[in-house]
Amino acid sequence: SLYFLEDQISNAEFKKVLQAIIASVKDGNAFSDSLAKFPKHFDPLYISIIKAGEAGGKLDYAMEQIAGYMEGERQMAQKVISSLAYPAVMVSVGFASIIFILTFVVPKLTSLFVDLGDRLPFVTKVLLNVSSFFSQYWIIIFGFFIAVGVFLVYTKNTPWQKKVMNLIKKKIPVINNIIYNQSLCRFSGGLSILLSSGVPLLDSIRIAVPLVGDDDAKRELNNACRQIVGGAGLEESLRDNCTFLPDMFIRMVAVGEASGRLDEILVEVGQGYAEEVETATKIVTSLIEPLAILIVGGILGFIVIAVLLPIFEMSLFVG
Repeated sequence: SLYFLEDQISNAEFKKVLQAIIASVKDGNAFSDSLAKFPKHFDPLYISIIKAGEAGGKLDYAMEQIAGYMEGERQMAQKVISSLAYPAVMVSVGFASIIFILTFVVPKLTSLFVDLGDRLPFVTKVLLNVSSFFSQYWIIIFGFFIAVGVFLVYTKNTPWQKKVMNLIKKKIPVINNIIYNQSLCRFSGGLSILLSSGVPLLDSIRIAVPLVGDDDAKRELNNACRQIVGGAGLEESLRDNCTFLPDMFIRMVAVGEASGRLDEILVEVGQGYAEEVETATKIVTSLIEPLAILIVGGILGFIVIAVLLPIFEMSLFVG
């Protein structure tokens, strides 16, 4: 199977990684241990599931679980991106058009209004001043946005950027709600496949901690793990430490713990949060579209009025 994958992969870097894994397996190392040598390429979640599958002689089942989880993650991300793609393109094109008009079109109309002097309407003066600023400094403005983009790319995934992004997300309630439900969905799904693959409860929680994303939530889950080590039950530990978990989540965990079906219950919980993410994303999209049209249309309307008012006054003056 690994040799077959090697033939199918075109990425040179990942091909080298796979070749190293094949060599490690040929030397007698376990598949999971071979994957663990490359933490940048393989998530600890997947490695733990594979290790449990190897121990129980169910490696094929473990791989199916991973494939199902990855497909669910892909579908959820795809739905969010596809829902926001159209509004994002519409807003980008709208503002690009406005900047083009202010930078290159309006300056050519300035000579028409020279005769009016101080009698220019206030809105026209504002438009001409803004247009003058864009036409004189458009290179600097363009360079500034390029520099910001490069800076964000180079500081990606740094603690500083993560802290700032988390702060921004928390300040926007609708976005924060989507990210919150998405993290609960990932945590539920990851924990369920770890448990169903035979990974012990405590190890499963520790492995699933990074899936919640938020640093405060990670700290609370680690505190819950310490309480479980001390002999407390899962429900009690989560209720005492994890303020980020909703009461319904903890109640469902209690039901799963009591019935011995915790992994199955968590699957249902994860599906519920995935549906909430999809619904919230659709609501945000339905709000963004008319709002974007209103803002872009309002700015374009302002430009049209600012251009037509002096023309109307000139016609009265000539008359």
